[in-house]
Amino acid sequence: MWIIILLLLVPALGWAVLVFDAQRQKVLPLRDREFWRFSLRVTGLLCELMGAVLLLLVPDLLDRAVLAVPFYLLLIGALWLVGWQSFGIINPQPYPEEDPDDPDVLDRITPHSLLADPRAGRMRSVAWFLVAYPLLFFVATLSLFGGVMILLSMIGGAGVLRARRDFESKLLWLLTICVRHQIPMADELERIAPLQSERYRRLLKLAVKSLRAGEPLSLVLHRHKLVSKSAVCAIRVAETGPHLERTLHRLAQEVSDRQRATSVDRSSSTFVYIASLSMVITLIVSWMMYFIVPKLKEIFNGFGLELPVSTRALISVADLGTAQGAWVLFWLGIMALGTTLLALIQFVGWSGISLPLLMQWFPRRDGPEALRLLAGAARDEVPLSERLQLVSDRPGRPDLGGRYQRLSASLAEGQLLGPSLLKEDLVSPVQSEAIAVAERAGHLEFMLASLADAIHRRQMKRVAFWSELICPILVVGCGAVVAFVVISMFAPLVKMVGELS
Repeated sequence: MWIIILLLLVPALGWAVLVFDAQRQKVLPLRDREFWRFSLRVTGLLCELMGAVLLLLVPDLLDRAVLAVPFYLLLIGALWLVGWQSFGIINPQPYPEEDPDDPDVLDRITPHSLLADPRAGRMRSVAWFLVAYPLLFFVATLSLFGGVMILLSMIGGAGVLRARRDFESKLLWLLTICVRHQIPMADELERIAPLQSERYRRLLKLAVKSLRAGEPLSLVLHRHKLVSKSAVCAIRVAETGPHLERTLHRLAQEVSDRQRATSVDRSSSTFVYIASLSMVITLIVSWMMYFIVPKLKEIFNGFGLELPVSTRALISVADLGTAQGAWVLFWLGIMALGTTLLALIQFVGWSGISLPLLMQWFPRRDGPEALRLLAGAARDEVPLSERLQLVSDRPGRPDLGGRYQRLSASLAEGQLLGPSLLKEDLVSPVQSEAIAVAERAGHLEFMLASLADAIHRRQMKRVAFWSELICPILVVGCGAVVAFVVISMFAPLVKMVGELS
């Protein structure tokens, strides 16, 4: 009972962290922010104390529910991480010569996004985990039984994704031609609208009205969801300069390359295969452990046989699974959830996912998009800091928009681009040095574009390598599990038949 009471306090602490941090960022006057920061630190201290109390309970769990130990260790780590992050958060303050009531000063020291501060963003993502962790059991069970169906539905929706990419490719090529030959975009979009499906016909008509009303191209494309959000950011930067055609051409080429590759990424199919095989093996082994092994155990005990080591190990595993069946389902469901999420990211594409609380932990994955955007901005004579301000409100990714905003501020202060990117963890130290050399040599645009393509290819090769490697490992592992179960079950029978004969 006492452990249930303690665990009920964890969501309350997580919710308190979220509320205090939100108040810390938006409340006025500024002196009241210090009160909320102090409250946040007190709550972080309580989280650390709660983690210490739960740590004292781990030895007791080793005797009663050994499969629950990894979950509680994860919960303890989350509590300590929230507490540690809360003590490192600092409220932005005006400079001594500035008026704290000046709207421009307030605009500078008030975060425009709840994820603008990386430390606070990571703290919030872990706090949301503390709030929602009781739902993990439901989500894990749902993923265990519905994960394969979700993945198969994604494969079934490959035609829809292919149609969207095909439309995006044709639209970008059309816009490229319009800009190159100075043809009115609205007229061309109106001309091709009757040839599209009902959905895209309606969106194109709305886009034509917006373009004729004088709205910027990037705003029209974003509002009517005609292209991806990363493409919208690149177009927003390029349309203020003379290189819109080159940017549209590059985006059209990238979409066409993805379109020519395959309708369904091979890695996504691999994840479906992994999930399906894991599900089948799990159901078969679980059924044998729950129904067959206990009956064989009674038969063996009735004959008074001395069981082999493998059989005794199998019986111990079956007893453990029967006694802690809920935790077995939980961990199997978590594995299914992870597989489903990886397949979704691989299927839709990293830039097509809008999960900032999760994606902020992997900034290197955003490196290619940031480098391509900077390559497009480096063509103009306008400072990069001004171009980056245009994409500080990255659609769907406030965490990435916050990185662009901090990059802009760093470049405006005179910092080099390479170290600034390294500070945001968008590139590695070696890549940062290469960018610094190219910046000094005057070949920044070429280096940024080439480096973005190289990083993207490396990421795709890494995913393909591991997805191809996992398949034989999984097959061998499943075969070993099945062989162990079968041998452990039949070894005593063979021994019994030998003694009777």
